[in-house]
Amino acid sequence: DKANVYAYIRTINEEGSDDAAISSFIIDEADKINANIFKDKIKKSIAESNVFEIEANIKEFSIVKSKDLIPKDRTRGLNYEYEGIGSKTILDSEEGSLFVKKLISLLERSVYDFHGLYIKQNSTELEEQKELQRLFKNDKAEGFVGRESDLAAIQSYISGDKGKFNPNQPLVIYGPSGMGKSALIAKAVEQTECAHKNVIYRFVGSVSGLSNSVDVIKSIIYDFNPDVDSKELELRTVKDEQGVESQEVLQEYFYRLRRYFDRIKKDTIIFIDAVDQFSNKDLLINDVEFSWLPKALPANLKIVISALEDSKYQEDTEYLGLLRRRMPDQNNLHKLSLFNEGQARDMVFGILGSRSRKISLDQQDYLFSQPDSKQPLYLTVAAQELAHWKSFDVTKGYKEAVEGNDLAPTQREIIDEYIENLSTFYHHDKKLVQRVISYIHLARGLSESELLEIISTDNEFIEY
Repeated sequence: DKANVYAYIRTINEEGSDDAAISSFIIDEADKINANIFKDKIKKSIAESNVFEIEANIKEFSIVKSKDLIPKDRTRGLNYEYEGIGSKTILDSEEGSLFVKKLISLLERSVYDFHGLYIKQNSTELEEQKELQRLFKNDKAEGFVGRESDLAAIQSYISGDKGKFNPNQPLVIYGPSGMGKSALIAKAVEQTECAHKNVIYRFVGSVSGLSNSVDVIKSIIYDFNPDVDSKELELRTVKDEQGVESQEVLQEYFYRLRRYFDRIKKDTIIFIDAVDQFSNKDLLINDVEFSWLPKALPANLKIVISALEDSKYQEDTEYLGLLRRRMPDQNNLHKLSLFNEGQARDMVFGILGSRSRKISLDQQDYLFSQPDSKQPLYLTVAAQELAHWKSFDVTKGYKEAVEGNDLAPTQREIIDEYIENLSTFYHHDKKLVQRVISYIHLARGLSESELLEIISTDNEFIEY
């Protein structure tokens, strides 16, 4: 199971290490080449997130000689120190070293993943869905930086600050694609769970069962009202005056579901992320969507919704337009702004630091000169590329026919470049990449376990 195999790869910085230390590990140039080939093979056979690479400056290295060995034999014990692994003489440095922290984080992730698998095999559909949402939330919130004022605004709304927000309406967080709305919602959920007991959250499109508004709202109702009769949440068959049967009109169906929100008993906070990802776009016609929202929220209910506002995605942006029309108090619409340079730097350095990587000042200037370098999604994808750069690598204009490394300047282009690099640079099979992305797109969202199940039954691809 490659998901639970980890690699620690150390590269000795020849400029920052003593010759004696280097010669104890690298005999000659051929030895160096073979070591690098072996490292590359390890990296290709293990999940990228499970590889921990570090560059070491080894100043002092002592050879341990055994009395039982003839003088020419020697053992190469870990009798050297550097920042990555800490100091043998200072216990705190070992406990707080990059190696220890990384290994602990990897082991914690494996434990959580195994726990998730256990839940899936021994749980109801709702419990499985909630577990997948928890894992998705944790993944999105990991490494979150900035947005302090936006997080404060969400907590202000939840606490009932009437001076800023209308407590009887939902709070809508909105902004263009790539602004980090889902990560913000995930972090806000984390913060809210620390102070409140009944916190319900759904990330639309994160799993196949949460791709349309009907399924999302039913899932939320089951969560805060587990004793509800499941038949009551299904579309009814109705008869007209002539006795002809037909399916219940969706708007009337949503009005029925709305009553469950009106009658909620406990103090409850609900987060719904990315309503623009609802797959049942037909409900935008005649403003049917959001009919399930109470006209006035009861005092014990708060709802936080995130939506898209982007001229490049007109239909998806219509969800925000519909919310605007349904909310008489526009103060409950909170727009996200671009990162400032300090926040952008914190985000990139945090991602690179988690992989023990750094970029030079020239490379930093190059990154932050890109037109979309204040957008979180752009920075996240760019950081994945930058993690493979060397400090001495020079930069060049995008796709210039000269030596050097480049970054795509816009969010759309860097995503396209990253997808292409999955095959050309990271050596993933091109057909596998196409298959995975196609399945995710067609299903409007899949969890990792769902994706693996689908691929395992794709006989055409397996035979390929």
